[in-house]
Amino acid sequence: MQISRFTASKPDEKSICQPTTSFVRCYPNFKEATKMKKKSFAILLAAALLLYLLPGMAPEAKAETIRDKCRFCNTTADHEITRFERFNDDYHYVIYICSHCGNGSYALFKGNPISLHSGGTETPTCTTGKTCTRCGTQYGKLGHDWGAWQSRGNNSEHFRTCQRDGCDAVETVGCSGDSRATCIELGICTTCGGRYYGAHAFLAPPNWDSDAENHWLSCTVCRKAKTQVGAHYFVQGTVSSCLKSAATCVSPPVYYTNCAYCYHKGTDTYLSTWERPDPNNHDLVHHDAKAPTCTEIGWDEYDACQREGCTYTTKVELPALKHKLVHHDAKAPTCTEIGWNEYDTCSRCDYTTYQEIPALKHKLVHHDAKAPTCTEIGWEEYDTCQRAGCDYTTKVEIPAPGHDYTEKVVKPTCGKGGYTLHTCKKCNDSYKDHQTKTLLHWYGEWTSNGDGTHSATCKRKDCKHVGKTECAIVEFKQDEATRTLCSVCGNVSDGTHLALVEEVKAEGEHLPYGELVLRMGETANGNTLLSVCFEVSGKLTRPKGEVKITMPAELLNGVTLALLNADDTEIDLPYIVEGENAVFTLDFTDAEIPTALIRLIPTAE
Repeated sequence: MQISRFTASKPDEKSICQPTTSFVRCYPNFKEATKMKKKSFAILLAAALLLYLLPGMAPEAKAETIRDKCRFCNTTADHEITRFERFNDDYHYVIYICSHCGNGSYALFKGNPISLHSGGTETPTCTTGKTCTRCGTQYGKLGHDWGAWQSRGNNSEHFRTCQRDGCDAVETVGCSGDSRATCIELGICTTCGGRYYGAHAFLAPPNWDSDAENHWLSCTVCRKAKTQVGAHYFVQGTVSSCLKSAATCVSPPVYYTNCAYCYHKGTDTYLSTWERPDPNNHDLVHHDAKAPTCTEIGWDEYDACQREGCTYTTKVELPALKHKLVHHDAKAPTCTEIGWNEYDTCSRCDYTTYQEIPALKHKLVHHDAKAPTCTEIGWEEYDTCQRAGCDYTTKVEIPAPGHDYTEKVVKPTCGKGGYTLHTCKKCNDSYKDHQTKTLLHWYGEWTSNGDGTHSATCKRKDCKHVGKTECAIVEFKQDEATRTLCSVCGNVSDGTHLALVEEVKAEGEHLPYGELVLRMGETANGNTLLSVCFEVSGKLTRPKGEVKITMPAELLNGVTLALLNADDTEIDLPYIVEGENAVFTLDFTDAEIPTALIRLIPTAE
């Protein structure tokens, strides 16, 4: 008997493959199946009779079966299961032999528990499960129970840890989400609230920076970070910036070598062998012109190349001249310049019929004065000439004095940014500058909403905004009972509430961003607890070191303080009284949670 997995191999002409809803079965054609059915039945019947007739022989324990319709012989019956094979983390295939025709097949019975993984004595963990006693597949892994994301405080990344006992898995991810974060400017991560630097910004080649030995791409923000640093690779090229001397009329150009990547100019030079001399680049010497006379030749100014082997020249001889008269048109006199009638002169001598006409005087018009404004010039009274073409004037402009501004500072609010308003005292012109960003909301008392969230109203003047966020849950153990506390709104999982303590102050070298929150109250077990935390917009922030707390001394009359650890152990917490205040110090350096829980213990009378 051969058991096929799907088709097992490519079926031949004697096999028929039929799809079902959950798997594919392969079986011989129906004629051969019928023959096999009869033969198998006779053999099985004879074997059964022999077992019962032999002395001392008894039938073995009944094998595990599955009821299914055989696709080889089309018979629905209980078939003997031979084994199980893995399908996925939830199911396995059932491999069986038809009790009627003897052919092997398999199926996935999703509606039958027999296809589900089962058994095993192992205790599931985050990464391991039980071992199925039927197919040997591991199943039922718990997966990690991740806690909240926490900043690493390295201006780069945040992490979360698995909360299951015995699992130390840690997942670390880079901080992100703030478009203001650059390689030199800190942003605030939208996941953990930690401050982080963004990535460097590099331009792509050919934006290279270089020195004598190397080239690189510089960060466009900090100008310090470098990438793709490489040594120069000098080649003989024809980069225009590396040209030492251009081609001349008798020689090709000379270049400095250049880096093949960034085109940095090298120190070696070479004569270009693939470029021709420039017939237009002569080393010219200029020669002054010599005018011809009526009897002698002359020439215009000209240039001649002085390089050896070059005969280039622009010299053209001018023949001797004869006397030649030039006619000149008349010129009318102006207010300040003389004029003349039409006349003739010889272009080669000083002969002339020129006769001068005296200059005219100005014909003046008087203009009244005009006072300047802040932005427009003015003038005193003045005269101008009214003759056409004359621009004579005695006008003297008085400059615009400019605006005389007063300043008014408009402070920012939760809804609008601030600015400085400048208004001219003379013309009321105005403009704004020194604009500031809109303020963040400054929330007051956070109160529980009874659904795992808390709300608070902004305390800023004229702002009625109500903020809502999830409760900042911390877990603590006391009297062998585990409780949760939202140290922002004061709700305890045992149904009690810690009230807000007013007139408190925090001091420290590394205080976190946010407001100090002290809450105190009696829990259901009769203990009085004091919680200390810092919050921003209803969410906790973590101090990085020692914090000095000052609170009203009257609240601690007749009690000692004990700092609660996560394992329900306590540490004495001393405090001193300074006037009307009680002062104690908390160290958050190795704290597991961003909230300090303190038990108030009455002193013996």
